[in-house]
Amino acid sequence: MTDASEAYFAAEDAIARWIGACCAVDKAYSATSGELYRSWKKWAEDGGEEPGSNKAFSNALEEGGYKRKIERDGTRFYGIALRPDERDDDAPAAAPYWTQC
Repeated sequence: MTDASEAYFAAEDAIARWIGACCAVDKAYSATSGELYRSWKKWAEDGGEEPGSNKAFSNALEEGGYKRKIERDGTRFYGIALRPDERDDDAPAAAPYWTQC
């Protein structure tokens, strides 16, 4: 395995862990690329991971099966959202069974 391949799979694994810890996955959910990346970047840096660029992160989400769509309010991903305790705003909790990240 090349160094580039190892780095790619390590990043994919870290994003998968972030999704498990900080996101909700359901076809009804969506979130902006910016809010997802801000959460990912903070989580990655707090854990000693290299977050990479927003573009690389967005590409990884798309490769993971999340649909990216450019809309008036910016780029959104469908099928994923930040858990209520991870969001930037004061949105009401969508699923009370989630625990802190």
